[in-house]
Amino acid sequence: MSDSYHGVTVTEAYRWLENFDHREVLAWNEDQNRHSRALLDAVAGRAPIEARLRSLYTATSSEHYGLITRQGMIFAIKNQPPREQPLLVLLESADDLASERVLLDPNQLDPSGSTTIDFYEPSLDGRLVAVSLSEHGSEEGTLHIYLKVVGFGEAGCPLGASPRSISSGSLRRLCRRSEPEDKECWRACSPPDLPLAVESMTKTNAVRMLDKAGIAYELRAYDIDESDLSAERAAAKLGMAPETVFKTLITRGDRSGPVLACIPAGTELDLRALGEASGNKRVEMAPLREVLDLTGYIRGAVTPLATKKPFPVFIDETAELWPVVGISGGLRGLEILLAPADLIRLTGARLADIARQT
Repeated sequence: MSDSYHGVTVTEAYRWLENFDHREVLAWNEDQNRHSRALLDAVAGRAPIEARLRSLYTATSSEHYGLITRQGMIFAIKNQPPREQPLLVLLESADDLASERVLLDPNQLDPSGSTTIDFYEPSLDGRLVAVSLSEHGSEEGTLHIYLKVVGFGEAGCPLGASPRSISSGSLRRLCRRSEPEDKECWRACSPPDLPLAVESMTKTNAVRMLDKAGIAYELRAYDIDESDLSAERAAAKLGMAPETVFKTLITRGDRSGPVLACIPAGTELDLRALGEASGNKRVEMAPLREVLDLTGYIRGAVTPLATKKPFPVFIDETAELWPVVGISGGLRGLEILLAPADLIRLTGARLADIARQT
């Protein structure tokens, strides 16, 4: 086949092969394949090489991606062959895969395998998980928001929202509130057979630590106000005296490194006194940006129990004055009430005069 360009004739001997459906092209391809097959099959040792390569290319293992950390817990999307669609799972630790719990399995929701998770976003306190689900390869997803409030049961609502009406950015802003402004959506329920293991989101590592140690405690939930996450506010919501509710602060000593300090609501930390008690010449507050990485908890949920690493703990000596004190349960809006002696024993804490009145 020839064409003329600006007076120059260009011949393309193989352009006819571009017509893949032509009978002559199909016959030519079959002849080439037979010839190649005969040569390749005659190569010594080819069979075991083929078997090994086929095993490597077709073998798959589970993988986790899209990881998001909330309150010391890890949310992730898990690809688990031979399941058709990835799952939404929750891990207590990246080093403990046995702690994994399935939160949402689209394969159980739709056995045909045609429903998939487009994206998800947990709230900062881990109480809400919003998941966009789409069917049959459609780019139009339906947003489901699943809610678990400690002590108040669970609810889920599908919002008929496509990418045109809600974006992942809007979803993240929604999930950063303790509950959405549009409360009507909570009155709609998800399909009753939806396999959502939301209970796992409310038993924090701090609570598990108490259970494992066999320590008696009481859990109390309260409404949070993200504009005021103070211990004083928590005490008022719980109906407890401020001096019995202890807040946990993360500090850094020049000799010891991170140090946890527990002081009553309505007081401030005496850094000099903490330095003397902890054997440091200088102690300063840890930057807020380091709190999550150091403890595994976000601001307003830090507790001396079950931190990512064991740090020295100092508790203001007034704790011994009360039969029961409150500390964060490792989740905003969750308080643990227990005997001071049990808290001291479990954390290995030392008592010291480290609080002063504001």
